[in-house]
Amino acid sequence: MGGKCSGSTTRRSHAHIFLLYVMPQHRRRGIGTALMRYVENWAVARGDRQIGLQVFQSNQSAINLYNQLGYQNQFFWMVKTLSEKVQ
Repeated sequence: MGGKCSGSTTRRSHAHIFLLYVMPQHRRRGIGTALMRYVENWAVARGDRQIGLQVFQSNQSAINLYNQLGYQNQFFWMVKTLSEKVQ
């Protein structure tokens, strides 16, 4: 679970999930959903209005879970691997 952040323009605080991991042998049993619901209730109790998270584009299972729970894409973070010499 992440810390409390506040936006400079909205003045509303939000939580951020930095990492959620369920070991492979325990997946597809509702553990991820239960953890997310716990975090959502925790955030509401703190007075947060929003939860943010990051997920790798290649992690389709996690994306499916977050979509089912009502999370939506807000932006794309793009990366480029650099070689030793950039021209």
